[in-house]
Amino acid sequence: ASDFNDYGRSKLAEAFIQYTRGGDDMFTTVRFGQILSQLLYIHGTGGRVPYARSAALTSKVGSNPYTPFQRNYGIEVDQKFKSFQLGAGLVNGTGSSNYNVVDTDAAKDVYATADYEFDSNGSVAGAYVYFGKAPATGYTNDFNQIGVMFNLLRERFAVTGVALAGNDTKNKKGDKQKSIMGYLQVDCKAMGDKVVPFARYDFVD
Repeated sequence: ASDFNDYGRSKLAEAFIQYTRGGDDMFTTVRFGQILSQLLYIHGTGGRVPYARSAALTSKVGSNPYTPFQRNYGIEVDQKFKSFQLGAGLVNGTGSSNYNVVDTDAAKDVYATADYEFDSNGSVAGAYVYFGKAPATGYTNDFNQIGVMFNLLRERFAVTGVALAGNDTKNKKGDKQKSIMGYLQVDCKAMGDKVVPFARYDFVD
C-alpha cells in the first residue's frame, strides 16, 4: 500500500537533472527525471499557471490514463539549430497511476517534437507525436497522439493554439477509437503583468 494509491500528484510539477552544451544559436540539452515535452510545456501545461489548464491537455480517452499534461519518469534529448529545435523522449508508461508515481507498466512510451521560432518575440510553431502502451483489462492499449501547436507572442497580447488527434485500442478485438482535442486562447496585458484577462475555447471529442 502507498500514500499515492489515490493517484494524488507529486508535489513537484517537474523534477529533473539537465545538461546543456552549446551557445544560443546551437545547443544540445538532455533532461532526466520527471518530465514532459518542453514543447508542450510552453503551450499550456506549464509548471504553475495562473488559470486552469485546457481540457485538451488534461483529458484522457476511455480507461487510458494518459494525458498530454502528465509528467512521466524518463529522458529527453533536444537539439537546437538557430530557429529550429528537434526533441525526442523515452518515458515510463503511465501504468495504473494517473500521475506515474507508482508505475506498474513495464512498457516504455516514446515521443518526438519539432518546432520553429518564427519571429524576434519568440513565437513558436511546432508538431508533437506520442506512441504509448497502457494496461487495460485483458489487453494492452496501443495508442498514439499527434498534434500541431503555435504560440504567437506580442508586447501586449499572446495567442496560443493546440490541436491533438489520437488513436486508442478500446477492446480485446483491437477495435480503435479516435479522439480530437484542442484549444485556442488569447491573453491580453491590460495592466502590464499585473492584470491579464484571457479567453479560451476548449474542444474535446
